[in-house]
Amino acid sequence: MHIGTGFLFHVASSAPDPHGFAEQASLIEQSETLGFESIWTSDHAFSRYQTSPNAGQLLAWLAGRTRHALIGSIVSLESWHNPIRIAESLAALDLLSEGRAIFGVGRGLGPIDFEGLQGGNVESGPRIVEYVRAIVGALETGILSSPGPLYKQPPVSIYPRARLSFQGRMYAMIDSPASARAMAALGFGPLMIANKPWEAVLTEAREYAELFESIHNRVAPPPVLLSLTSVDADPARARAWHDAYAAPYGCQTIDQGGLAEVCGTSKAQGVYQRLRFMKDLQFHGTPLQVVEASIERARSLDAAALINILAMDGMPAEVARRNLVTYARDVLPRLKAIDAHRTIGQAPRQPSAASEMAL
Repeated sequence: MHIGTGFLFHVASSAPDPHGFAEQASLIEQSETLGFESIWTSDHAFSRYQTSPNAGQLLAWLAGRTRHALIGSIVSLESWHNPIRIAESLAALDLLSEGRAIFGVGRGLGPIDFEGLQGGNVESGPRIVEYVRAIVGALETGILSSPGPLYKQPPVSIYPRARLSFQGRMYAMIDSPASARAMAALGFGPLMIANKPWEAVLTEAREYAELFESIHNRVAPPPVLLSLTSVDADPARARAWHDAYAAPYGCQTIDQGGLAEVCGTSKAQGVYQRLRFMKDLQFHGTPLQVVEASIERARSLDAAALINILAMDGMPAEVARRNLVTYARDVLPRLKAIDAHRTIGQAPRQPSAASEMAL
């Protein structure tokens, strides 16, 4: 089973940014040595919720610090960036990493981000679809163009050109039926986090697979499941970490989305339920409990990979390191030893049409 880890660059309000970045960077550099098969990061701006304003920049740094692990964006918010620069950066990253890059996208919902960048949240869904369609086309053909209506771009050549096709290395957070159809049409696999009843997660994954297969007449890429994971030999300590660090992340997510009052005084039952599901469905417990839960979830979802966030907001450096090392020592080998077919970034691995035209 493919097991990866993700770093969201949470920086506590009491910690200076250089200190927080250094702690995260140190853990990232350990991850490949500890046996994680992929390392992921994300995009966010204007707050300490996630101090990772440019996933591509961090991934380029990561490409130089690793040799074998896949490197990917949990979410790269394409509507904030120029599609031409993203396509060029991804192609360069693919060359520098020798084909280890994974392209992950998401819409983003936080008003703080859209207001700061002077963009409209209302049109972000359609816009990101147009941007991503143009980027994917450029990665495959070497030519980027878009007819609009929101993004109009006459055909331009992209250099450098990706060596390998990104098909099979693209994942998207899905937030609506329209985005599901668009991402399925472009060949993306689903990137999922359990933030609703597990049966609802399974239903979403099944519906996406059926949609993908109806469009392409082939089996859909299996989902990648993301979890905020707390593990320790002492179950009480693992539970305390879960309550102190994983559970509040749901409130931080709501806060980033402009609904901070929900975590304090609001009685919005639907949002509270979503937070409860998100908390209860994240992996936590002893190594054996996390192994068993991981196997059950991966098999019921038919997931291709499990990506664990082990360094969470507010975690002291020593706790994050212990969480990461304990998982790598006591959980990761057991999961990697089973279900070898659960993997990502393996097929198709043919040259991109762009690279063949360049020869």
